Amino acid sequence: MKKAVGWSYILTGGRLVVTMVVMLLLARLLGPAAFGVLALALVLVNLVQAVLQQGLMAAIIQRSDLRPEHLNAAFWLLLGLSVVLAGVLAALTPLYASVTGSASLTGVCLALTPLLPMLALSLIPEALLRRELKFKTLTVRSLSSVLAGGVAGLGLALAGYGVWALAAQQLVMAGVGVAVLWFTTDWRPGRPAWKPAKELWAFSSRSALASVGLLVGTRGYLLVTGAFFGTTAVGLLRLASRLSETLVDVAARSLQQVSLPALSRLQDDKQAFAAQLGKFQHMGALLGLPTLGVLAGIAHPFMVLLGADWAPAADALQLLCLVGAVNVYGVLLGPALQAAGRPGALSVVLWGQAVLSVGGYAAVGLLTSGSSVAAQVTGIALTTLVSEFVAVSGALWYTMRRVLGVPLWPALAPTVPAALAGVVGFLTVALGDRMSRSLDPLLAVILEGAAGVLVVGALVLGFDTRARDLAGRLARRLTPARA
Repeated sequence: MKKAVGWSYILTGGRLVVTMVVMLLLARLLGPAAFGVLALALVLVNLVQAVLQQGLMAAIIQRSDLRPEHLNAAFWLLLGLSVVLAGVLAALTPLYASVTGSASLTGVCLALTPLLPMLALSLIPEALLRRELKFKTLTVRSLSSVLAGGVAGLGLALAGYGVWALAAQQLVMAGVGVAVLWFTTDWRPGRPAWKPAKELWAFSSRSALASVGLLVGTRGYLLVTGAFFGTTAVGLLRLASRLSETLVDVAARSLQQVSLPALSRLQDDKQAFAAQLGKFQHMGALLGLPTLGVLAGIAHPFMVLLGADWAPAADALQLLCLVGAVNVYGVLLGPALQAAGRPGALSVVLWGQAVLSVGGYAAVGLLTSGSSVAAQVTGIALTTLVSEFVAVSGALWYTMRRVLGVPLWPALAPTVPAALAGVVGFLTVALGDRMSRSLDPLLAVILEGAAGVLVVGALVLGFDTRARDLAGRLARRLTPARA
């Protein structure tokens, strides 16, 4: 499992570096409106992908008596469903574009429909690799697809293709990912047997329902923002949320990839289950909370650095960093409830959050329809923070107290030094930013970011025993052995 965690961090960290560089370059080249069109198109595609992916993938990883018949049935079912749903998606696209008021959205949505069958082709090999904790292969697949997609997107953006550069990036990433998975895995589908599919359905249907609820709760703001404010506001929010989500991906979702198979092996031992979940939570907080604090501190010069069109999203980025901090505690609860055999409870929590979020977004849309774009995106971000806090607090209490039967505070106490480091890091950087508003944005980001990293690093190493232990191990590995 330790090797799997290491490769998972390499996978997500590598994606972070490449994705961030490509995303920021494309942001400067294309502007918020193009990002808004792609974000709206991907909402519809991702909704269908959630139905296809999360249910059966989680069922395959979690199931203790997995047989070849299960895999064959799942593969052919997914492939058939993906083709049918791609056709339904194509038929609904004109109506969707008319609701959001974007003329170019129809073509972009139609261009992205091949992502559905490509997902179906990759899901079973990926689920098997995750089940067996073979994250080295997944790392190769992830990095190669992100690099290929980045090259394609940047090339077309420089050639003046606008939003189509972003669409091509998504298609190339998916296509290369499928090719690498099938080249590096031995599994091949056999004849379909439909009876085993029923054995997966009870778990997968509830898990898929939870995934759709998660998507509605976390991406519903794009639909409401597009309907009320247009694609520019959508693009501003999407980039700001991507920045904070990327740090959460590295810190906590790297562990999320390992946590479902790891915790599933402990589903009959609640004490060991709770102890392992606590270790995962501590590690995610250790990496995520301090970095989110630093990002929130440099939000204003960072968005100005991307261009004047992106500056209105600075306050929203700070709020979304708080959303990311809450999410550091929440992203592992989904795999924990799935591993414990409680996907239905997860579905209730996520749909409750979705209803709260969408209602809040609609209220913000009505109240700020005549306000500046900065006020509009800030209102949406604030609503996201409130709904995320309510949902994660409820899910955390339910998981620890009702499912595992352990006290809540002992599981959270080890994360306090990381949380304090994040707060102090934000205050340090924000104060420095107020004192250096006359600096060039690039220089301000470098100097303020470096100061924040030094402060949070010193605090974490000074007050967190596990951080010192990890730093010592890393130093010993990097130091050449002396004769």
